[in-house]
Amino acid sequence: MPRVPLLPPGDYTLQITTRYSKTGQLLKEPRTLVYDFPLTVPDENETGKGSPTGAGQTLLPP
Repeated sequence: MPRVPLLPPGDYTLQITTRYSKTGQLLKEPRTLVYDFPLTVPDENETGKGSPTGAGQTLLPP
């Protein structure tokens, strides 16, 4: 599972490059997965908290 580090506020595109396959065998060539939904880190003034919402949490597809 990917982990999101603390990021400055803004919109991000999550891309994961891997050679892993469902069978456990490594692929000959890496593939890149690009998630269709944006990762948005709000400004702390917008959340009213000291750290961005979702920072450091595991991402799951919608």
